[in-house]
Amino acid sequence: TRLDKPAPEFALPLFGGGELTLSEQSGRPVVINFWASWCGPCIAALPNLEEVHRWIQQEGRSAAIYCVNLGDTPETVSELWNRMGLTMPVVMDSENTLGDAYEVQGIPVTVIMTDGQIEDYHLGGMSSSELKSRIDTLLARSN
Repeated sequence: TRLDKPAPEFALPLFGGGELTLSEQSGRPVVINFWASWCGPCIAALPNLEEVHRWIQQEGRSAAIYCVNLGDTPETVSELWNRMGLTMPVVMDSENTLGDAYEVQGIPVTVIMTDGQIEDYHLGGMSSSELKSRIDTLLARSN
């Protein structure tokens, strides 16, 4: 199992500019969701993730969600995000280096980590309530 293993460090470009470095995310739960535009179940899972992303922001919770795109062009991501009205940050993993580091074999995969430790590794979509309660459990533990 990948649980309780250190989360592989990474620094990858964010869609729209900037970079995400995992080690700079310490002290809060970080959710990363691996997806691609050609994957139907991935697209179906995005609205739930977006709901949780907005909930984190509205409630002021100390957590973050990043969608890691495996191999699509920025144009494809942009078109999809605009069409679906999504606001979550997207990490562009064009070479699948992060997918490999996290041993992603099928997608969508949701990995939840805190302070560089993998807490959850979930293949398939997660309901928004499932994800919210998981984030709250981790937040309660760290306080």
